[in-house]
Amino acid sequence: MKKRILLLDGYAAASHVAWIHGLTSFLSEYDWTVVTLPPRHFSWRIRGSALSFVSHYSKELEQSYDLVICTSMVDLAALKGLCPNLSKCPSILYFHENQFVYPSGEYAKSLLEAQMVTLYSAMAAEWLVFNSHFNQESFIDGAEQLFKKLPDFVPQAWRSTIEPKSIVLPVPIKEPVLTRGNRKRTTGSSAIVLVWNHRWEYDKGPDRLLSALRGLTQRKVDFRLHIVGHQFRKQPEVFSQIEEEFSDKLLSFGFLKSQKDYLTVLASSDVVISTAIHEFQGLSVLEAASYGCVPLVPQRLSYPDIYDEHFLYASIIDEPDKEADFLASKIEKLSEMLLTNTPVKAPSVEQYFWSQLGTQYRQFIKRAMGET
Repeated sequence: MKKRILLLDGYAAASHVAWIHGLTSFLSEYDWTVVTLPPRHFSWRIRGSALSFVSHYSKELEQSYDLVICTSMVDLAALKGLCPNLSKCPSILYFHENQFVYPSGEYAKSLLEAQMVTLYSAMAAEWLVFNSHFNQESFIDGAEQLFKKLPDFVPQAWRSTIEPKSIVLPVPIKEPVLTRGNRKRTTGSSAIVLVWNHRWEYDKGPDRLLSALRGLTQRKVDFRLHIVGHQFRKQPEVFSQIEEEFSDKLLSFGFLKSQKDYLTVLASSDVVISTAIHEFQGLSVLEAASYGCVPLVPQRLSYPDIYDEHFLYASIIDEPDKEADFLASKIEKLSEMLLTNTPVKAPSVEQYFWSQLGTQYRQFIKRAMGET
């Protein structure tokens, strides 16, 4: 008989859904029950997810399971209190993100409460799994800093309790399904093709992207640009500025509904850019790199753990224009290399494919259920 796993996600954003689909598909030897909540109303989700699950999915929660996997947007401590049968089941808390390193202003009013909910969940889980070392370290360090601010009766050995049950398992990516075409150039005849493929929100640094594009213009670099990624009803005004100033350079501008169209953009671009000031793994850059794009990413967040130094540009958080100049300089050098047909190779990211990481997930889940 198949072992049964309950997977709960309190904020099923697109990247979470892809992770869930990959996990349940790759580990098909288990009987999965998946329950998710829509990715909206952040404060209510992280505080009220347990109530929502119990109220609307009691049939699923009352069944017997061999393992519970929750994302960190689930109030696991409350869920175990409300569902005694789940409290007896081993549990994994998976961190796609944490609530300790959001840029100033992001969910500022609810941040402390969100942090406390996650801390209770971390204490209630048997295992904590993070998608990057940066995520793991910033969570544990952030909790330590929070406890120092609290008045009294704070946990004294919290770190030594949490660290032994914490591991890092990145979100895997799919293997490329399109072949990268021959993009050989004749000197002086072709522009470098850039892609910026992130959520259209301020924490992804679109203002830094605008500064870098202006820097390329000043340097007389011939370039074309795809700006793609999920858009929202409210988005930074800087995107309108980019569209107005660089309309003659834009090959794509906006969310691409067709997955094939999106992957075609990746397979036909030279460089993938990140200007993020908030990121925990950087799946969009990894995916682009798997299609042969050369990544240019800031020397911060999870990026230094993933990419060699020559793919990084200087991180200067408090001086965005200066930082953007470093990015423009890197792009200029790559453009010169491509125009002279000097080989520029993207890094191998095969270690992030499901075929590689999926095996690690299988081994860990067996361990969590006491099978090995």
